Amino acid sequence: MAERVRFHFDPVCPWAWQTALWMAGLEDRGEVEVEWRLFSLQLVNADGDNPLADRHAAGTRALRALALVRREVGNDGVARVYRALGTRVHDRDEGMTDDAVRGALSDAGLDPDLVEQRGDPLGGLALTRGLAVAVVGRVDPDQLAAELHDLGRGVVGGLRSRV
Repeated sequence: MAERVRFHFDPVCPWAWQTALWMAGLEDRGEVEVEWRLFSLQLVNADGDNPLADRHAAGTRALRALALVRREVGNDGVARVYRALGTRVHDRDEGMTDDAVRGALSDAGLDPDLVEQRGDPLGGLALTRGLAVAVVGRVDPDQLAAELHDLGRGVVGGLRSRV
């Protein structure tokens, strides 16, 4: 039986993308079942001086579109859009633009106009709730997700294996 893994990602993060490729490969081989969860580097770094603030902010529309995809299509839709978006943004260097998000939605067989639904409050709520779970939620220490814990607060780090 495949191990369930919660994988939190921000589509602007190249390290999350590289790890997601590895996780998708494990999922394709039936070794894990991935629950793709959203994580906002912009929200988590909102307090203080963030030299990557502009880059992190560029992913907001993509995250909102992914939140709407989760609501309307579910985990499989998020996986398809993230794969298509990561290919465009990280592999083809298209940049995190509205056109890249629209193209990824289309590549995933979904309505590219989801990127225009930025005023949908559910998208923001889903994003904030997902981030709260990622930051303060508990994770099984044997899980292959990229989460470590320090005094009950989740810390995102590089992928690790069992200790």
